[in-house]
Amino acid sequence: MSGKSRRKEDNFIDRGKHIKIRAQRILYPMGRMKARAYLIVAAALAAAVLLFGWTKTSAETTERELLSRTVATVDGEEVDVYLYGTRAVAGGYAFCDFTLEYGSVSVPIEGCGYGATVSAFDFLGDGNEQIFFAASTGGSGGYGYYYVFGLGKDGVTTLFDHNDFVNEYSAQRECDGGVAIFREGEKVLTFEPRTEGEKLNEPEVGGVNFVEPSYFYPENRYRLDVWQKVTDSAAYDVVGHIVTLIDLAGESGEFTAVSFR
Repeated sequence: MSGKSRRKEDNFIDRGKHIKIRAQRILYPMGRMKARAYLIVAAALAAAVLLFGWTKTSAETTERELLSRTVATVDGEEVDVYLYGTRAVAGGYAFCDFTLEYGSVSVPIEGCGYGATVSAFDFLGDGNEQIFFAASTGGSGGYGYYYVFGLGKDGVTTLFDHNDFVNEYSAQRECDGGVAIFREGEKVLTFEPRTEGEKLNEPEVGGVNFVEPSYFYPENRYRLDVWQKVTDSAAYDVVGHIVTLIDLAGESGEFTAVSFR
């Protein structure tokens, strides 16, 4: 090897590029064909390592994790209720494949989301507690998954499913820019506009945005408040919410409005 080549190698070594120098010392004398062969082998080994690492990571995502636990009173006895899920991505915060378990009962729950929890509430007023499941979709709109399950020895009864909630409201823009809300063809309330200027899209009332249990003290039990978002021209232009009362033990349908000023 010439002095010029050695000086070039020494410069690389001074920069801390030891691996490259070793490759040059091995590959140059062997000729280009052998060098290419060794590079192909090295690339194959690197791909195998990456594949092994990916496979291991994928396997890790299938491991169940305990997400939430609560105790519910059923037929006078306390029942431990567990919520399990698997991470959508290893190291991530989103979970999928939710499973509600108690005793020998295991019930799958649809959806992938964040912050999934289960809590016990008496929605029916019969001394038994039902399970309220909630999880966020993680989107900027604040939507989520919500269920209420009644517990039985052989399985659960779904008392509330956000997918089955019927949106009875429609929206229409008025001449002064306000957003009128209609229910069964009748105008029930109006929201004032929050933004000025030309509106490119029509206002609308979305589906289930948020659900929360609310305590009904006269009967010592809980009901559900279902929030629906009312938007003007775009998803970010929220003029308010419609909150519908869902009574799992009686009549439902009462509503109120929450507006932004």
